Amino acid sequence: MKLVQKALACIFFITFLIPNLEAAESTPARFSYNYVQAGYIDMDGGLDGLTIAGSHDIMPAIAINASYANTSQGNQDYKLFSLGASYHGRLDLVRNSDMALHGEFVDASRDSGNNNNDDNGLRVGALLRYQAQPNLELFGDISFTSLYDNDLILTEGLALRFNNNITTVVTYEASDNDSLSVALRFDLK
Repeated sequence: MKLVQKALACIFFITFLIPNLEAAESTPARFSYNYVQAGYIDMDGGLDGLTIAGSHDIMPAIAINASYANTSQGNQDYKLFSLGASYHGRLDLVRNSDMALHGEFVDASRDSGNNNNDDNGLRVGALLRYQAQPNLELFGDISFTSLYDNDLILTEGLALRFNNNITTVVTYEASDNDSLSVALRFDLK
């Protein structure tokens, strides 16, 4: 029952925001969706490691995205790969903001010595990006994944821009496996 409540909350949130997403062809996004980033991630249970991610617009309002994380602790390894797309544009409801509706195929692998646990599934959600200052972006994401035991994921973070091409991104993700990551993002033109 708890899973159904989480799924309904996610669907309500996304449905509420969709009518406020302006047509991307007439109003381009405020933010760049063309970047690559690399960083460090620290997860629950002592797992930590490296992560890489990227996004690129293939049309004015549609971007493809991918990410990979490789973490370990002792004889435990956890790898997570995602590949998907997002529809993004300006959000009328909140000034200086964009919203991206996203969906990804997710593949995970947990290895603890002789015990392997692989799974794949889908992740869908809505990301809100807000320009708080000229060089500071705040963002939040609510998403649902069918990976392993199904989970609602709440993500929040900030992006501090150093110049036109380099940004530091700090992200906290709350789920069954909380994580904190710090990355350098390089914008692509």
